[in-house]
Amino acid sequence: MFDCILLMAGSGIRSELGYNKIKYEIDGKPLFQYSLEKFLNIKECDKIFLVVKKEEYDDYHYLENEKIKLVIGGNTRFNSVLNGIKVASQKTVLIHDAARPNISEIDIIKVFEASKQYDAVSLGVKVKDCIREIKEENSHTLERKDLWQVQTPQALNRELLIKGLENNKFDNYYDDCEVLEKNFGINCFMIEGSNTNIKATTKDDFEYLEFLLTKKPFRVGQSKDTHRLVKDRKLILGGVNIPFELGLLGHSDADVVYHCVVESIIGALGLGDIGKLFPDTDSKYKDISSSYFMEEVYKIMDNQGYEISNIDITIYIEKPMLKDYKPLMENNIANLLKTDPINVNVKATRGEGIGFIGKMEGISAEAVCLLIKKK
Repeated sequence: MFDCILLMAGSGIRSELGYNKIKYEIDGKPLFQYSLEKFLNIKECDKIFLVVKKEEYDDYHYLENEKIKLVIGGNTRFNSVLNGIKVASQKTVLIHDAARPNISEIDIIKVFEASKQYDAVSLGVKVKDCIREIKEENSHTLERKDLWQVQTPQALNRELLIKGLENNKFDNYYDDCEVLEKNFGINCFMIEGSNTNIKATTKDDFEYLEFLLTKKPFRVGQSKDTHRLVKDRKLILGGVNIPFELGLLGHSDADVVYHCVVESIIGALGLGDIGKLFPDTDSKYKDISSSYFMEEVYKIMDNQGYEISNIDITIYIEKPMLKDYKPLMENNIANLLKTDPINVNVKATRGEGIGFIGKMEGISAEAVCLLIKKK
């Protein structure tokens, strides 16, 4: 068994939130709650000690029970750690920053299992980038293969950690394992974790965590639309006015390409279909450019926190040939949905004289889109 020390008493100045960053909510849940729930799910975890600011003690009082206890933090991280481990009772403590909400239960268990053999264990990831050390005017590149980026949780022998922190022989420590290294010569055993176990520090970190922790980081939508070919109508496909003797019949400009793209996004967001949002019984949509629907659905998608990952479109058409127009359609769609044209693919196929496509009675288009949570 082990006790968990969940550190929640930091200031979070670099987050520029104006309040304790562990209270920042993602998907309706404060950051600290994500870590707390992970440790609650692990049967080997005996008690969880939430180390909080004195002035925020009452904010978390509702969480206390037989398993969860509140502890007042100190004026430094290591004073907070000491306050937490003094009231713990298990031989091994796992210390975790509440600002790392994306920790996995698997990694927590891996750290605990290693603590049965080692007195100091840390989760971390190997450095991938080139690291240069600069001191005044001198600099040199560090050997990357020997470097690790330290994460939490860290598992430590509780009694040794208390002795090391109370010893107060050293001015500062960079992490908890270093306390045992400096005071007792105990090397830290590293467990390789995940690059997604990030610590919420800056605005970019919070945006990435929004992506990682949301319940639905991806959404897929599909739609197929068909319009009849008639005389005395313009043929507009993907916002391109294509010279041809026939055009598409519809309440709006009947741009079958834009329509299927719009409806695929509506479907991905779970909002019904194009007729629900833009009914053809509404006179304001009479002969309107379908770019309006694209602009409106972009606003809806953007407000819900999603953006285009990619869209794949197939146009079923006998004539005219679309070779020269497909790149124009891709650019139009990309501009309206504020994405890179590389994320939009338009292709076309003929009916080979078969069916209503082959007999030039109509044109169909089909779209599949993947939406992704904005970082």
